[in-house]
Amino acid sequence: MISLRHLNHQKAIVALGLVTLGLVTAPTQAQAVSITRLTDESAISDGKNKYDVDGDGDYDDIDFEKQMDRYSDNIKGNDGFKELFVAEGRMGNNSLGTAERELGINRDVRDTTLGADGKPIGGKPVSAAEFIWGNGSLLDFVLEYDGSEVKYTIGNKDYKVGTTTVGQRSLTTTAFTGPVNEIFFRTRAANNSKMTLSDLVYSINNTTTTLGNLFSEGKGTSDVDYLRLSGISAGFKVTGKASMSWATGTGTTMPKNSALAFQMKVGNSEKKKKKVPEPTAIAGIVLAGIAMAGSKRKKEIENAEG
Repeated sequence: MISLRHLNHQKAIVALGLVTLGLVTAPTQAQAVSITRLTDESAISDGKNKYDVDGDGDYDDIDFEKQMDRYSDNIKGNDGFKELFVAEGRMGNNSLGTAERELGINRDVRDTTLGADGKPIGGKPVSAAEFIWGNGSLLDFVLEYDGSEVKYTIGNKDYKVGTTTVGQRSLTTTAFTGPVNEIFFRTRAANNSKMTLSDLVYSINNTTTTLGNLFSEGKGTSDVDYLRLSGISAGFKVTGKASMSWATGTGTTMPKNSALAFQMKVGNSEKKKKKVPEPTAIAGIVLAGIAMAGSKRKKEIENAEG
């Protein structure tokens, strides 16, 4: 005969098992995003940039290229990165003429697929637009990606430069599909100019994360800066403000093309991850433990009563 105390003990073990199973089979909560400022003072430790890859003391385009090399060379665990698409704003020829574009949603720069002209399509825009950057104008922008469509908008319907109505530009494309987990924000400014991304906010599933600002200021040489956002997923929206400014007057030259520019490089990193047991395996271990505990307790009771 099994005592009431034994039954209560068995119920407690089963309840614990059910709770444990509920924990291991419950949906995983969304991972919080992380922000890494790769080029400002927070990256400096003991006089060195801790994110520097090539050892020149700074994080710049060369370091970013090396991260892309690591991904394409399939070097696991080395923090490689692969672009899916790039949303860009560049000085171009700062006009509504078609000689040089100012806006684009671009392909992965490493895409080796050959286009109709027989040349690789890497880095080329799938959607582009002309724009005029007012010197120092603060322009709202939005970048959205839901896993199958990219939307990129900048300016507003009332935006003017002088007497020219520039308005708002919206680019969309369904050329890119699939998951993403990182965004690299990049700014570049040539001599006597400044590129600023401000009030950056990342949003997903009604949750927002403030990213702050990123800027480059060319003084004597070209300046490049990076901000890295990790732990993202498709279905996101990034909002912010973009501003280009440059010196004017005698002896100064307005920057052209990509000498003054910003990019939002959306894609995937490759990181070595710790192997985590599957939920089914954990469940099996829990159930085995419950069975063993119950069997042991039963024998103890039988011996005591026999």
